[in-house]
Amino acid sequence: MKKCSCCKKIKDESEFYRNRRTADKLQNTCKECTRLMNYGYSTQAIRQGLMRSIPSRKDKDDFCFGGISIAILNRPKRFESTFTIVNTNSGEKFATNEKKVFFQQLEKMLAA
Repeated sequence: MKKCSCCKKIKDESEFYRNRRTADKLQNTCKECTRLMNYGYSTQAIRQGLMRSIPSRKDKDDFCFGGISIAILNRPKRFESTFTIVNTNSGEKFATNEKKVFFQQLEKMLAA
């Protein structure tokens, strides 16, 4: 059993990556926190539980804001829109490749 230096939880040694430079031959942070830090979350955000789950696709950023789901594709495939907004409350969906139009539609949805 070992305590993660990031989330401060006591976990089994199998939940830590190996590191031959440390005395116990294990990383100081658990696998879950290491993945979150590699994805760009700070240790403070991890401790406070402010992070989202890691998206299944590395090239996609998902956000949820007031019942509106927003997806931004960093590397869209052919015939795929870069920006997508889905209002989960009303079921309204909007997709575009133009950033200006995207933000205009997002403002309309948030105002409604």
